[in-house]
Amino acid sequence: TERSYVKSLFVVVQLWLVPLREAKLLKESDVEAIFSIIESILDFHKAFLEQLEEIMKPGWTPQIAIGGLFSKNVDLMKS
Repeated sequence: TERSYVKSLFVVVQLWLVPLREAKLLKESDVEAIFSIIESILDFHKAFLEQLEEIMKPGWTPQIAIGGLFSKNVDLMKS
């Protein structure tokens, strides 16, 4: 699920990326090579999850709600 994916990304950032940066065990260029844009990916999916949870309230329909959510975020998904 989206919630599980966000949780997994969060774990990678908090348990691996942040400690490696703080300990300075690797050059920043190596950290960037390993983790690339994971923080941006996490930020996007946290926001996407919040939007998803907001639309999944009583009375929603998957076809309209999910399609609208993807349409709203299409530009961010491309980058």
